[in-house]
Amino acid sequence: MQHAQFSPSDLWRTHASPFYRLPQDLIDDIVDHLAIGIENESLHANADIHQCIVLTSMVWVENPMMKLTTRLEELFRLYQVNKHLIDYIHEIHLQLELSRSISWITEEGPFREIMAMKAASRTTLHKLTIEGTRYGMHYFENGFISNFMRPFVSPFIVCLHLKSIPTAPLEAIAGCVQLQELVLDSVDIFYGSFIPSSTHSLPRIKKLGYRFCAPAIELLVKGTSQGHKIIDLSSLQTLIIDTNARRDIAAAQEVINRASDSLEELYIGPRRQEISKEANSIASLDLCACTRLIAIKINLKSEGPEFEDDILLGVISTLKSLPVVCVLEALSMEIRIGDREADGPSRCYGMSWDRLGQEVNRISQGKKLNFSLLIRYTEPSYEDYDSDDDEQWDETSVAVHKIADLAEKRKYLADYLGSFVDRICTEKLCLQPNVVAHVESEVVRRFRAFA
Repeated sequence: MQHAQFSPSDLWRTHASPFYRLPQDLIDDIVDHLAIGIENESLHANADIHQCIVLTSMVWVENPMMKLTTRLEELFRLYQVNKHLIDYIHEIHLQLELSRSISWITEEGPFREIMAMKAASRTTLHKLTIEGTRYGMHYFENGFISNFMRPFVSPFIVCLHLKSIPTAPLEAIAGCVQLQELVLDSVDIFYGSFIPSSTHSLPRIKKLGYRFCAPAIELLVKGTSQGHKIIDLSSLQTLIIDTNARRDIAAAQEVINRASDSLEELYIGPRRQEISKEANSIASLDLCACTRLIAIKINLKSEGPEFEDDILLGVISTLKSLPVVCVLEALSMEIRIGDREADGPSRCYGMSWDRLGQEVNRISQGKKLNFSLLIRYTEPSYEDYDSDDDEQWDETSVAVHKIADLAEKRKYLADYLGSFVDRICTEKLCLQPNVVAHVESEVVRRFRAFA
């Protein structure tokens, strides 16, 4: 079955190359080995090694255990001898520690020499990622903007990712005139004044993703207290709200209001298991002006005693706000259930599936609509089961615990979950034939911490 393609997680993924899946210490060893132990002629002749250098030398890690200065000097020497290699560097990822100075970035030295070579090369830098540890309040020293961002980064990059940076200089974003993709993860506030010149072009953001960044997003959207705009959202196509936190979703409404004429893809929900109890805060979103929205993906969780509410109500409320003339092509939902040991899949049968089905049918307006539903059930904790306490357990969990073989337990759960999801589709959702439904279920293994 064909589906409209929608991959909001692309903003959060690292590069697709296998080198990015290697452990960082192994990558560092490869860089050191290439810089020291291989003849320059073989480097010049071997395209595969060129690519290896490109993919490994893009990452500088500020770590007390690494000989950072030595590594940078070796890389600088390597690029001096093989100047064409600098053309293949498209991304830089800086990992910073609060306890270490960033003078190696801002002051004269091998890193700035490498950056100067890159700025003068035939290809421009595409992406910058800056990652901190979030502890403390200030990473950036004087000179970060003037000696690093302005000459080497701001005129060129298209993608900027900031992670675990409690405070960041405002110009780090506002000065990037080519910026199209912005991802913020645990960035609290921006500091510093920003007064654009009459010839300054605002970054026209096409992809925006954020997580635990409501104050920072509100500033970027509304502009400075002096009335200066920071970014242009009129061309925004993809918005990722990577949390269920109420304030983050409220901030998203401000973004949606400014991008309603261009927004095409909307992702709501947590990337990992850091899921807020405020799952129904999605109900506060109003999409009535989003006339170009073609894809929506929503992640929800109904696990544990704190999630007693019908989590579909927020989704239904948001879908109801879609305009009457709707061009939506794909609606995707993922729901996690069953984290509490006493919970079985049947716990979510009473949710408002029928009302959800009605909204999906209404949105489709008789046209083809791809509807994807994935229900993930976390298997019970077999070690904690007490047969004397059967009344406290879901009947499915009791039946599973009475099966001796672990593989048989999981097969029973998978079969039961599959039949349960089929019941939801046939008895509750009742989707029209023009809705192309793709419904899956998965039993997720519980990972326990070992002492």
